[in-house]
Amino acid sequence: MATERTGGGELTDGALQDEIELVGELVVAASASERPLTDEEIDRVLGIEGARHDEHRDVAAHRSLRRQDA
Repeated sequence: MATERTGGGELTDGALQDEIELVGELVVAASASERPLTDEEIDRVLGIEGARHDEHRDVAAHRSLRRQDA
């Protein structure tokens, strides 16, 4: 687990923070829906376009790369 010190001396983990944000986004999307989310809707919330569901992906790493490109 990669950690780094912030200016205040606290340790942070960027990948963990990204995963926490993804879970939060999924909770918000699921709460707003009147039915269970489809796999495609979950992919959209996670920012994964055209993903195959049988492939294992590191979503947090994907999101970090997407942020760097923005």
